[in-house]
Amino acid sequence: MKEWLRTRKKRVASIICALFLGSSFYLYNTSKAEPELVPVTAAAPATKEAHDSRSGQKPAQETDASLPATPVTVDVKGAVIRPGVYTLSPDSRVHEAIKQAGGLAPNADSRSVNGAKKLVDGMLIYVPHQGETLPMPGGENSTTGTDSGKVTVNLNQATSEQLQTIPGIGPAKAAAILEYREKKGTFKKVEDITNVSGIGPKTLEKIRAHLTVE
Repeated sequence: MKEWLRTRKKRVASIICALFLGSSFYLYNTSKAEPELVPVTAAAPATKEAHDSRSGQKPAQETDASLPATPVTVDVKGAVIRPGVYTLSPDSRVHEAIKQAGGLAPNADSRSVNGAKKLVDGMLIYVPHQGETLPMPGGENSTTGTDSGKVTVNLNQATSEQLQTIPGIGPAKAAAILEYREKKGTFKKVEDITNVSGIGPKTLEKIRAHLTVE
């Protein structure tokens, strides 16, 4: 019996020793092995173009397109070859409008016209005749003489073209004024214009500021 116990103890001790050696060997190999290094690459910041490409949108593009400039239309009257309404580019000057109207007439008095003035849409350009005593400052949208005040016309000396520079006076009324002047003589006062056919008190009140009698 004692012999059997002694043999059993030796076997248990051998098993324990084998287990201890096996565990020590495993731990030794595990600690010796180096971990695998995995390279890490920093992610590049996403650009707006990349974001737009992923979202299916095209990148916005800045545009510097300007709207086309609007032409200006002016009325050229007086001592020019072809009086009339003309349309020119927005950067044009008075002398260019006069050129479109055929240029100055032989009896034109160009000294009172500012040819370098920039055109404004709706401008009236009046070129006086030589010897014409017509104080016709042009105001904001016209050019004659001194560029200030209202257009005034001398009823006793005005030509048909000059009379038509008065608002509301067209070719027919201008002809009627000239006919009255030829038959009745000069106007004594501005109010006498109501004696002209087609011009009554209401018309006079509208054009009174543009009339003078000398």
